[in-house]
Amino acid sequence: MRLINIIIAVILFMGNTAFADYKAGKAAYDAGDYQTAYNEWLPLAEAGNIPSQVGLGHLYWYGKFVSLNYKKAEIWFIKGALHRDPSAAYSLGQLYSIKQNDFKTKMIGMRWICIASLLGYPLALDAIAIFQAEEGLAQMLDKQMHEAKLWLVNNWPQL
Repeated sequence: MRLINIIIAVILFMGNTAFADYKAGKAAYDAGDYQTAYNEWLPLAEAGNIPSQVGLGHLYWYGKFVSLNYKKAEIWFIKGALHRDPSAAYSLGQLYSIKQNDFKTKMIGMRWICIASLLGYPLALDAIAIFQAEEGLAQMLDKQMHEAKLWLVNNWPQL
C-alpha cells in the first residue's frame, strides 16, 4: 500500500511540475524572454504537453528566439490539434488561412477554424462570424463546417 501511495505522489508531483514549467515558459513568453520560453516548453512539448506544443508553434510562427519556420509551427500545432486542443486547431487554421497562397490550403485552414469553433474556442467563434459576414465566404463556410463536423464525428465519436 505504501508503494502505491509513493507512486501516486510521484505522478502527481510530475504533473504539477510539468504544469509549473509550462507556466514558467508562458510567463517568460509574455515578458519577451523567448529563449527561456523555448527552453521550458521544448522538453514538455516533446513529452506531449499540449499547451507547450502550441507555445512552440507560436515561437516558430513568429520567429521568436527560433528562426521563423511555418513548417515547424504547423507540426507543433498539428500535434496539439489532433489531441482536441481548440487553441491548437485555431492556430493551425490561422496558419493555413493567412500564410498560404493556394485556395485549397486556405479552405483546410477554414475547416480547422470550424473545428476549433465546434470545440467552443472563442477566437474561432469570432472568426466564423467574420467569415459569415464576408461576401462569397458564407457558402464555403457551410461546406467547411459540414466537413469539420464529419471529421469530429469520425475521429472523436465521444464528442
